[in-house]
Amino acid sequence: MATAPSPSCPRNAAPAPSAPLYDTMVTIKVGRQKQAFFAHKGLICNYSTYFKAAFHGQFREATAGAVELDNDDVEVFKTFFGWMYTGKLFEPSSEPGKVPLTANLLAKIYVFGDARGIPDLKNAAIDAFVDKIIDDWNNVPASTIPYIYDNTPEDSKLRKLLVDMITYETLASGFTAFLRHVQGGVGTRGAT
Repeated sequence: MATAPSPSCPRNAAPAPSAPLYDTMVTIKVGRQKQAFFAHKGLICNYSTYFKAAFHGQFREATAGAVELDNDDVEVFKTFFGWMYTGKLFEPSSEPGKVPLTANLLAKIYVFGDARGIPDLKNAAIDAFVDKIIDDWNNVPASTIPYIYDNTPEDSKLRKLLVDMITYETLASGFTAFLRHVQGGVGTRGAT
C-alpha cells in the first residue's frame, strides 16, 4: 500500500539561492559604531523587503549602495548575516539539540526580521526559540517577556507563542499544586 508523502518540514532550510543573487556588493553599517558588513545585493534583497526597497527604490541608499542601521544591534545583524549565507542561525554544537543563542537574542532576531521584512528569519528564530526554551527546562527568562511585548505587534506569532507557553506552564504548575493538595488531603475528610 502506498503512503502519502509527508509534508516538508518547516524547519528545513530553504533551497540555496541561485547564482545570480550573488551579484554586486552593498554595505550595511550597523549600530552606533557603524560596523560595516558587505553583502551581495541580490541575496539580501531576496530575503528582505526592507533591503529590496532600499536598494532598488528611489532612495539615496540605492545610489550609494549602502544602508545605515544606527539603532540595530550588531550581534543581531551578525546572526542574520550568517543565516543569510548559510540558512542556519548557528552552527550545531557537539551536543545535539542544544541552542547556543540566548532566548533574548532569539527574540531580538525575530523583532529584527519583523522590522526588516524577513519572514524566513522570523520562522527560524521562532523554531530556535522553542528549542532554547525546551533546553532551559521550559523557562522563559523574565527579561524576555517585556521585550517581546514592547517590540512586537498584537498579532505577532512570537507574542502568541509566548502567551501559549506561559499559559501552559501556569496551568501545568497550578494543576500539579492542586494534585499535591488533593493527595495531601486524601483520607483526612471526615476523620475524627
